[in-house]
Amino acid sequence: PLGGSGVSGSPKFTGLGKEELLREAGTPLWARARLVLLVLFWGGWIGMLGAAAAIVAQAPRCQPLPTKAWWELGALYRAPPKAFGGDLKGVEKRLGYLKEKLQVGGLVLGPVYPQKSPEAKIPPLKELDPTLGTIQDFSALVQAAKDKGVKVILDLTPNPAGNPVWGDAAKDSEVLQQVQAAMSHWLKEDIAGIFLDGIEELPDLVVAQWRNLTEQQPSPSGVDRVLVGG
Repeated sequence: PLGGSGVSGSPKFTGLGKEELLREAGTPLWARARLVLLVLFWGGWIGMLGAAAAIVAQAPRCQPLPTKAWWELGALYRAPPKAFGGDLKGVEKRLGYLKEKLQVGGLVLGPVYPQKSPEAKIPPLKELDPTLGTIQDFSALVQAAKDKGVKVILDLTPNPAGNPVWGDAAKDSEVLQQVQAAMSHWLKEDIAGIFLDGIEELPDLVVAQWRNLTEQQPSPSGVDRVLVGG
């Protein structure tokens, strides 16, 4: 049997002192360990930065906002000449007010044709009512409007007071041909479009043909033209 009163046990670890830590830190093993950890840290950081840049570069681009047409940028204002001093010059005199005060972008002018004769199916849409002025007055109005940034749309509705507006005329090929001829005639005056009330009463094919005519007939000033239905 073992004798004596001493107690035997495992040694207790008390850690390294300051001098021992400094000595160990300077050994080649720890120097290499620190270098490896430093390389891993910066390598990972640069790798994540590169991955983020690649994701941004490959992400789909934002689509540019669609450019609005001129008729979407300002109000359209109905301008029957009879309400502006009774003639085209009266309308021209009010252009400044319409643009500056009301922020009008387009002027729906008309009707400007003479009244229908009793024997005719529709009014003479190609003609200008002489009580409103001359064709020179019309051209001057269109030019003055352009100078102020206002587009002129001509109302060629053949029966604006009708209810329905077109009635049997919507299926009358002679009437439809006359309206189309009048549209082509007035588009040569560099107006920005045609207005036709009750357009929903017309056959879809006719509306498509007239829209194509309005948009495709060349404009001397290059303005985008529009067929407007009421």
